[in-house]
Amino acid sequence: MKKLILLFALIATPSYAQWNQDGKPVPDEPWRKSNGPFGVMLLLSDEPEKLMADWEKPETPQMSITNVATRGKPIIAFVFFVGCKPIDGRCQSTVDFTVLRPDGSVYGSSEGGELWKGKPAPSEKQIGLSVANFGIIIEPNDPAGTYTVKAVAHDLNAARSVEVQQVFTVSEKPAGK
Repeated sequence: MKKLILLFALIATPSYAQWNQDGKPVPDEPWRKSNGPFGVMLLLSDEPEKLMADWEKPETPQMSITNVATRGKPIIAFVFFVGCKPIDGRCQSTVDFTVLRPDGSVYGSSEGGELWKGKPAPSEKQIGLSVANFGIIIEPNDPAGTYTVKAVAHDLNAARSVEVQQVFTVSEKPAGK
């Protein structure tokens, strides 16, 4: 498991129109992208309560993220965002999730979840945590291999979308099961 310590030092401002670290633009990655000032990050955690508790603290979060799923234990996809366009001071943003099995077939999906709807827009340099997240539990008979989690965030006020993705692996089933 990887520990995410200073990821949230990344910020976006409209002048750069992408994620920035220490005031300098950072290139898009599959898990972190921008479309104009609207930026999105997708992180996976098998300790969602810890992630949420760390998010609520006033200091820089030290969040626990993972890229390995344990059969029967939830792994949660969280979406973080910046730069939703406010109209009358409020954002209207949604998120769609899709999880693909190792063979590319759809394992599960959800559309139209609330990223940030009808709420005051976070400040220009403030990272928001999506209201919606997506939970995955790998069952005993699910295939081993690499699963892909995709999230498409839609800023409805700005008519912008950003697609990000993360992968996680699932090991072979234990012998005798």
